Amino acid sequence: MTTVAVTGAQSELGRRVLLALRGRGHHVVAVDRGRPDVAVPFRPANADGSVRTPAFEDAGVVVHLLHTDGPAHDPAAGAQLDVEAVRSVLAAAERSGVRAIVHVSSAMVYGALADNPVPLTEDAPLRAGAEFPYVWHKRLAEELVAAWAGAHPGTRVAVLRPVTVLGGDVDDFVARHLESPRLPLVRGHVPPMQALDLGDLVAAIVLAVEDELAGAYNVAPEGWLTAEQVCAILRRKPVRLPESLAYPLAERLWASHLAAAPAGSLPYLMHPWVVDSRRLCEAGWAPARTNREVLEAFAARHHSRLTVGPVRTTRATVAAAGLTAGALAGLAVRRLRRA
Repeated sequence: MTTVAVTGAQSELGRRVLLALRGRGHHVVAVDRGRPDVAVPFRPANADGSVRTPAFEDAGVVVHLLHTDGPAHDPAAGAQLDVEAVRSVLAAAERSGVRAIVHVSSAMVYGALADNPVPLTEDAPLRAGAEFPYVWHKRLAEELVAAWAGAHPGTRVAVLRPVTVLGGDVDDFVARHLESPRLPLVRGHVPPMQALDLGDLVAAIVLAVEDELAGAYNVAPEGWLTAEQVCAILRRKPVRLPESLAYPLAERLWASHLAAAPAGSLPYLMHPWVVDSRRLCEAGWAPARTNREVLEAFAARHHSRLTVGPVRTTRATVAAAGLTAGALAGLAVRRLRRA
């Protein structure tokens, strides 16, 4: 029986991983800034996300999930949780004699660029830039992990790069973006999209723990969806903004706390960053849901919800107030003008 310490255990993903590993006979330890609602041993992380050495005492494997939930207006705060916390995890793992580390990153670290191959394999360079700090910090964290792995060949290190994760009670900036009354797109760009079920990511993590995976692995269903297919499945009409307007508008909305992500995120609505997960599948992983099935399930759960800027409500509430989705957007715009 392996003792597995899971950071970020208070998140929806963390709770699912704890339950899955415990159900397979592992002894699991939750590590986070707060105690999860799962009956397992708990060891606290520091308020800034850093980890103390005792957190990994007697652990054979560390699964590192702790990271920011979305883009932060204070880049230093995001760097602390996504980069410095990783540094502390690696140091604590070394001092505790951990045999393996599973680091969950993101496929966004490849960057969204016009010349990206479709799909990207694990051999592609990481090109996410500093203009989108949320992803830049994930790239820096991965580079820390890779350098540490190279210096510690006796410790097995696996890095998972999942695409957009939807499912369960996941409530992040991507989910709220998909709840917009009209989906923002940049005119002239129709990038493909992938969507991963939360349960399939949990299965990939369990596989990495149990089958001694090492190196980087993309995590995504086979294939992808077009922007038109995404709009049709979500039953949301697109609004296509010219690039010359999209960037300054995104900057102003972000500065006024009316957008979920800064202008630096726009390339991810413009250029491809879909991935090939053949390597993980050859290791034994098989996703239970396709891209379409994941998005259809999300649409069924979230169709009644509407998000415009910081305003999140339901269609029933809007109707009861005698408003339309357009009027809701107007309220957000008026708030912007007052900002």
